[in-house]
Amino acid sequence: MSKTLLTLVFGLILVGCQHVPSTDNTDGMEESMINKEDTMHNDGSMEEKGEAMMQDNTMYKEYSAESMAELKGNQPFVVFFHADWCPTCKAWEAKIMESMARLPENTVILKADYDTEEALLQELGVTQQSTAVFFDASGEVVKIATDPSIEVVTEHFSS
Repeated sequence: MSKTLLTLVFGLILVGCQHVPSTDNTDGMEESMINKEDTMHNDGSMEEKGEAMMQDNTMYKEYSAESMAELKGNQPFVVFFHADWCPTCKAWEAKIMESMARLPENTVILKADYDTEEALLQELGVTQQSTAVFFDASGEVVKIATDPSIEVVTEHFSS
């Protein structure tokens, strides 16, 4: 092989081997852990979109303008901008799913599609996937964080 060809092949291998650090081995996940029509509750149960919430209102569910409007001014919540192609988003979602039973009562995380919710991205000033926007009980944005820890989420709902 010529030196130029070897350099090209090596360069392609390096580009294809970029790694996003993860502590929970979720880099290779092929699909999102939650279906677009499902809600995950803190006891591990799933329910179809549109059904009544569980008693403690702790959930992770798909974003909708209606669900956000219901939450604004009533309780703290988080909007997480997820992209199906993003390994960091998949890892963060896996952490949320694993932590549901330990999250404080009334934790609500809305999963917004980074690739389709363009108006919401612009409204909130989000420029990158795997970003979480934290709202207080009055509906005001209090924090924007990329790939926040579970502790940051827990603190938001504990205060």
